[in-house]
Order: sequence, then structure tokens, then C-alpha cells
Amino acid sequence: MGTYILTKGRQGIEEYKGVEVPVDRSLPIQVTGALSGVPYLGIYIINNKLIKEGKYIEMEFEDGTKVRKKISLNQKGYILSEKTTPKVPRESVQVSIMKDSKVLYTNEY
Repeated sequence: MGTYILTKGRQGIEEYKGVEVPVDRSLPIQVTGALSGVPYLGIYIINNKLIKEGKYIEMEFEDGTKVRKKISLNQKGYILSEKTTPKVPRESVQVSIMKDSKVLYTNEY
């Protein structure tokens, strides 16, 4: 599993960054990404119950900033990202899968 960032400029692709990790099927979800610069996460949901019952996936930072994305039936992979570089660097992120106001899964990364 991996996430990649491509930056396109006048000369073509100027920057390429990638993060890859082997898929661990014993985990309910797997997360990769970066907290520096513009924080982003690649999230792969392995647990089928979380895919079927979850309504959205959310990343929340220590300052309370949240990014949410709706879970689509049968979709396992998601990219969540902030739009800009935060003023204070991110040190950790909490990832949660929610059904309405009920937390089905949460973990800090």
C-alpha cells in the first residue's frame, strides 16, 4: 500500500514523494502518509465490517482540526488531506471510523 505526491510545474513533474508499507491483513485499517508539510493520510480499510457499517472516516489533529470523508460501500482506500500547511507542525493524528455519532474504530498515529 502506498501514497504518492506529484507536483507539476512548467518543466513537467518537479517533485515526487512516495511512502509505501506492506499490507498487514491482521490490522482493521492501515495508515500511511505524512504529518509534515500539508498533512495527508492514505487509509486502507481491511475489516469488511467497518466498510459495511461505517458512514465516514475522520482524521483529527491535537488542535481539534478534523478532515472527514464519506465511506462508500465496497471502497477500501481513501486519501484524506488538509488543504494548506498548518502554522503549527502536526505530531500525531487520530483516525476514526464513525457510524452517525458512534465510534466503530479509533487509533492514534
